[in-house]
Amino acid sequence: MKWAQSENYRQLVLDVANPNIPAIRLYESCGFVPTGKTGTLPPPRQHILENEMAMIFN
Repeated sequence: MKWAQSENYRQLVLDVANPNIPAIRLYESCGFVPTGKTGTLPPPRQHILENEMAMIFN
């Protein structure tokens, strides 16, 4: 994350599987926030919902 800031990136974006609550909490503790965008994994796991999270740099 520090590298991204030093390279003037405006944000980092990741996708996390909706049922993976421990990962979501970890990302939130690092400063990521939900963007509201969702999607699904490719087959054969298309039944799993993904949530996009982003860390915005000021």
